[in-house]
Amino acid sequence: MILFTSNIEEIQNSEDGIVVRYVCPCGYRGTWRTGCKHEETGRAAVPSKELRCS
Repeated sequence: MILFTSNIEEIQNSEDGIVVRYVCPCGYRGTWRTGCKHEETGRAAVPSKELRCS
């Protein structure tokens, strides 16, 4: 999935890292957490639900 700036609704710095809220072109709303303070759980930094865009 490729997101453009028009898909991003909000970018927020939090104590846990950077939170990006977005809307996929297919209409799915998601949250992506990243940044130095974000603790990875062994998975790739992707939304909590898999996207099924068509």
